[in-house]
Amino acid sequence: LSHDDKLDFISCIFEVAYADGDLHYLEHHTIKKISNILKLHRNEIIAAKAEIESYLD
Repeated sequence: LSHDDKLDFISCIFEVAYADGDLHYLEHHTIKKISNILKLHRNEIIAAKAEIESYLD
């Protein structure tokens, strides 16, 4: 996967996690673990999360 594909994947996971209107701490923890496996930087994850949150508001 390319770097952009990895970021898109994480964004999709955030979107699914927020499907019920709330991000549970276990969902967030799991996304962080997946991000670490994909070797993504913390600031990229924060940006992806913020993008999904603004999209859902």
